[in-house]
Amino acid sequence: MKNIPEGDVILSQYDVDKISVLDTLEIGKGGTFSHELTVDNPNFYDLDLFGEKTIRLALFEEDVEIKYDFESEKLDVTGSKDSELLFNIDELTVKYQEETNELNSAFYEAMTAKDQDKVQEIREQAMVMGMNHAENVKDIISKRKEVLLHWQD
Repeated sequence: MKNIPEGDVILSQYDVDKISVLDTLEIGKGGTFSHELTVDNPNFYDLDLFGEKTIRLALFEEDVEIKYDFESEKLDVTGSKDSELLFNIDELTVKYQEETNELNSAFYEAMTAKDQDKVQEIREQAMVMGMNHAENVKDIISKRKEVLLHWQD
């Protein structure tokens, strides 16, 4: 980690109805840490970096390396294919949400101006955006399924 703030790094695990704190990690020189975790089944975990950034991980039988720069907000996670899948979906979702927010603003302006043609155009645009987002998420998941099927051979 680069440009780290003060505080703790906390590892938590998702349970059926709650999130359980597993450990507070000791941070070494230069903001590095290492933690060994025994994982019997695939599960979701949160790595809370000093209360300023939370990284969601999907872990099972892979060693994971995490690099994060607090200044540039650059995140790099390697080793966990399932975590990479989560990040790819999260990136798509953030982009989709930004586009939706812009469209909502345009929709509000069109409604205020009582521009029914623009309102209808924005509704159609929103529907297409939603379908495209769903297809993009499906594509990412289907690519992961192809990898899983390949590993099972």
